[in-house]
Amino acid sequence: MRCRVASGLVVLGWLLAAGVAGAGAAGSAHLVGSKGGVWLITTEEGYYHLAVRPGTPPWRKLPVEARGQPAGATAVRHAAVVFFADGSSVRYDTTGGEQRGSKVPESLWPPGTKLLAAAAASEKGVATLVLAYRPAGPRRTTSPAASRPASGPASTAPAAGRDGELVVLRYSGSRWEQLMAWPADSGRRPVGGWLVRRGEGLYVLLSGAEKLMVFEGGESRPPVPLTGELTGGTPLGLLAVKGQLFLVLFNLPARGQVAMVRLVGRRWGRLQVLRVGSERLSWAADSPPLVAPTSAGIGLAWLEGSKWLFAEFSPSGQRMGPPEDVLSQAGVSDMASKAKEYFLTGVLIVLAALVFWPGRPGVAMMGFSLPEELMPARLGRRLAAFMLDTLPFSFAAYLVAGQPETEELLRSMKEGPPDVRHVYAVLGFFVAFTLYGTVMEHLFGATVGKMLMRMRVVGNGGRKPSLREVALRNVFRIVELFFFILMVFPLLTRYRQRLGDKVAWTAVVDLEMRPPPPLPGPPPSPEDEPKEQEKL
Repeated sequence: MRCRVASGLVVLGWLLAAGVAGAGAAGSAHLVGSKGGVWLITTEEGYYHLAVRPGTPPWRKLPVEARGQPAGATAVRHAAVVFFADGSSVRYDTTGGEQRGSKVPESLWPPGTKLLAAAAASEKGVATLVLAYRPAGPRRTTSPAASRPASGPASTAPAAGRDGELVVLRYSGSRWEQLMAWPADSGRRPVGGWLVRRGEGLYVLLSGAEKLMVFEGGESRPPVPLTGELTGGTPLGLLAVKGQLFLVLFNLPARGQVAMVRLVGRRWGRLQVLRVGSERLSWAADSPPLVAPTSAGIGLAWLEGSKWLFAEFSPSGQRMGPPEDVLSQAGVSDMASKAKEYFLTGVLIVLAALVFWPGRPGVAMMGFSLPEELMPARLGRRLAAFMLDTLPFSFAAYLVAGQPETEELLRSMKEGPPDVRHVYAVLGFFVAFTLYGTVMEHLFGATVGKMLMRMRVVGNGGRKPSLREVALRNVFRIVELFFFILMVFPLLTRYRQRLGDKVAWTAVVDLEMRPPPPLPGPPPSPEDEPKEQEKL
């Protein structure tokens, strides 16, 4: 019997194992965002790292430590796409899972090409756009599989001029194609820029430029100039937030301050300075923050000493909460994931100790049985008792988790890693509920829910269960809740026992049900009556 239990614990250990399965300089970091979350990409000693904030805090450090220097990045739905100088890219989801994209063919990305910006091709799809500078060189030809003829400003796909050309490329997930190309400004090689898709429009802003280029339907439109006070600031980003286009500028209207302005039609709106209440915020003039769109507005990340801080602002410029310590929160998230692993490992150790507890009574060779006067409890009553028992503990866990919305909980479970508060709330629920069940069933033979439903826990032969037995059945419930398929066990056993009951040799009986009286025997036959009289 012990060998069978030991084998079961080995399988259980495998199931549990399957179920658990530094900051760089600001100039080498990237902040990208979308409705699905915000990613901070930092580099350190030749490696890059990712932290993600999927919708709401806290930040989570992804298990990514890859060698390389990202040249750019963008967010596409619930993933971040990191681009490199050679035209290659890697896509990371919110769990750190990666998917390498096809490298841009050399016909579109010759030596010397420089990535300037990247953007999502649409809000719903997975396609990406890149803005790049191609140096002057011989006329390039592309195969139909790699690219289609350029359209828009350079519909005839002219060869790059003496000063090179600017191109917009699109990656659909399987192939690269060139959307448009136009000559670069004479004597000025761009060092950076921003690319935004909003509706049918494509907007391009080059660093140091004094105009916003606009393309609609593949055709060039008159640019929108940066005039007046806008020329006094340094662009930090061109962002599409809730269907509106915003330009974020640094050192405007004063040194160290950040302002944002919305594009209304073909004119820039009123300047909004980032602030808390009426107090304007400022940053070190030589250390501009990073900006990215978020689901609620605009996010800023900046390096303060050795800490990366993040804050979210509404489209009106108001800060929406206190700054968040990105890597500190990510470390807490790592601790929560480790806490879950340690917890499940501890459950396995406790189960092994309870099964092989020294001095425990020997297991009957005849198997588990109940007296005829005891009937196993019906599953409907057991479910009702379980819900009554879990209700206060579930409510307490809900409060500890921060009263999350159902959508947030489902996203946390689906995308992972889970929210720190959710992890601690669930682990606290399991510990408290297990202790409650063990103490109540040892002292009174039933929990409050079972008492209300007129049920009781008994051991083999209907006797009162020992402390080891009630502890074993309650600890094993944690495993059953993690692997919900095990909850069908009562449907398959004679006495409607859970898997924990089978291991602990216990059962839940109904105090109100009584076995039916035995059926009366057949009446004596006429042939037997003379024999009965002779006996008399």
